[in-house]
Amino acid sequence: MNYRNKGGKFYNNESLKRIYGLHDDEYKQLEPYIRIEGASANGYGKKPVEIISVELNSADTTQLIRLPGIGSKLSLNIIRRREQLGGFASIEQIKEVYGISDETFALIKPSLHINKALIKTLNLNAATLYELNAHPYLRGENSEGFGRLPKGP
Repeated sequence: MNYRNKGGKFYNNESLKRIYGLHDDEYKQLEPYIRIEGASANGYGKKPVEIISVELNSADTTQLIRLPGIGSKLSLNIIRRREQLGGFASIEQIKEVYGISDETFALIKPSLHINKALIKTLNLNAATLYELNAHPYLRGENSEGFGRLPKGP
């Protein structure tokens, strides 16, 4: 009783051997009468798996944090990248977010989906050089070429 009162738990027959003062010969005598049922290894039982579905182009930080392996910093990085791109066109683009490892991506991929209607497109014919440089895929040398293209017929 003292063992349990101090927070000790019995998970299987072998865990009784941890009781201070219980010798091996005494344990062997008691063993046929010991029956421990329904205890899990951590004492709490398994939590039901929560199925989460997150739409990447509209999710806020609280929704992203619910994903396994995503904390407040990574959720902010995901939103920052989404804003830079104008939205995610592919789930694979999450791998480009700073701090997302291959393991984390594998964990969260089944929970992610994309609504392509929420993507903000960039009109290359009307965009300024500043707007082109702001897009991560068009920065630097890539965007300078657009300014030199001939305008229409």
